Amino acid sequence: MFSSLNTDALFPTKKLFLLLIAVSLLSGCSNGADDLAELSGMVFNALKTQNQALLAKCEPSVPDMEKAIEMNLEDSTRTQAARHDAAINKTGSLQLTLDQAFSNAFAGAKQRNIDWKTAQLKDFHYTIHEHVEDYKDADVHLIIACGKIQSPLSFRAYLFGNRWYLIENLAWEN
Repeated sequence: MFSSLNTDALFPTKKLFLLLIAVSLLSGCSNGADDLAELSGMVFNALKTQNQALLAKCEPSVPDMEKAIEMNLEDSTRTQAARHDAAINKTGSLQLTLDQAFSNAFAGAKQRNIDWKTAQLKDFHYTIHEHVEDYKDADVHLIIACGKIQSPLSFRAYLFGNRWYLIENLAWEN
C-alpha cells in the first residue's frame, strides 16, 4: 500500500526529511518537569515501574547543572571550563546519590508491604522556598496508597530556569 508513496516528491531530499524527524524527536527530550505535579508523577512512575532510567529523566543533565551553577554562583573568576567541570562533578555525585536513594526506596517499600502493581499516587503536597529569580527549591511529599496502606515519600526538588528537577532526599517518611 505504501510502496507507491514517492517521498522524493514530498521532500526535496531524504536528508532534510530525516533531519526534520530528528529535530522533532529531540526537541521533546529534556530532563525535569514543567511543574511539581508533573515531577511527582514522574518520580512515582519510575518507582512503580522500577525503572531507574525514568528516574534519571527527573534529574538535571550536565548542561542543566551548568546553567544552575551559572545562575547561582556570583564568582566571576570561574572560567566556563571550570563551571563545566563543576557541573560534571555535581551531576555525577547527584546521580550516584539518587541511584542509592532509588534502591533504598524499594527496600523501604518492601518493609511497608507496598505492592507496586496496585500502588497509586493518592496525593501530593509541597512547600516552595523562594530564593532568587529563576531559582527555587521545594520539599515535596507524595502519598502512595496500596490498598488501605498509605505511605508518605518525600524528596527535594529545585527549579532551575523553567524546569523542576529531583535533587535529593528521596526517602520514605516515618
